[in-house]
Amino acid sequence: MLEECLNIDNECRVFTVHGGADTIIPVVAAHEFAKVLPNQKLQIIEGADHQAELASLVVYVIKETLQISLL
Repeated sequence: MLEECLNIDNECRVFTVHGGADTIIPVVAAHEFAKVLPNQKLQIIEGADHQAELASLVVYVIKETLQISLL
């Protein structure tokens, strides 16, 4: 996956959200991903897993961001 990241344009902003309690993809993988992309922000959600907990938090953040942007 890291090789594919090298194909992302350096001007492209990337926001990665990763669950701190993810047992499927270790949090260290998110940190490695962040090192490869120069225009990237990483947010670790402590206690969130890979599926339901993290997904619901991401949906909430996106909705809040969109509402703020529309004001």
